[in-house]
Amino acid sequence: MDEDSPYQTPLSSAPPALPQGPQPQVVKVFGILHIVLGGLGILFGIWGLFSLKFTSMLQSARANDPVIVVQRKYMEDLWPVTVMHSTFTLGLAALLLVAGLKLVREKPDGIMWSNRYSWTSITAKIISLVVTVGYVLPLSNRMTGEILNTRGMPAGSADMTTGMVKSMTSIASVASPVLSCLYPALALFFLSRPAVKAWAARTR
Repeated sequence: MDEDSPYQTPLSSAPPALPQGPQPQVVKVFGILHIVLGGLGILFGIWGLFSLKFTSMLQSARANDPVIVVQRKYMEDLWPVTVMHSTFTLGLAALLLVAGLKLVREKPDGIMWSNRYSWTSITAKIISLVVTVGYVLPLSNRMTGEILNTRGMPAGSADMTTGMVKSMTSIASVASPVLSCLYPALALFFLSRPAVKAWAARTR
């Protein structure tokens, strides 16, 4: 008898589908953090574009004050950098929101979007650091010296104060972008753990 018997045991069968495991808690945590920080980034980015104009309006009542004149010149020279920083902030905030929403909704491609944000953020911070050291700090130091000169401080005191202000400004300007790399670095580290990769592979 060549025909298969209806009682014959099949030679092979498809393995049962493995149940999808729960989403790692770290994915949801970073999803929520991404959304919160992305929302704040939108607000800060918009404020950055209008802050200098708003400050200039407030200073218009004291337009003849020598200190105000120096500060307004500094803000005008700083305007291109302010636009650059605000553009970076808005772009990174958009990436954060997309990644955060996908992670909260348990979409595995949220990991990819989070990684895009992290690497873009670190790159933007490096560019900001270079611009700060090469352009912003010289402007800030010049403004500090001009303000102290308008105050009529003695030469020795002015030099000492200028040196202290320059040192503090330099440290803050370098530390700020370095510290701001911490969050994207943490996102890269925790969202590349084996458990997260396994979850993403199961849910594709």
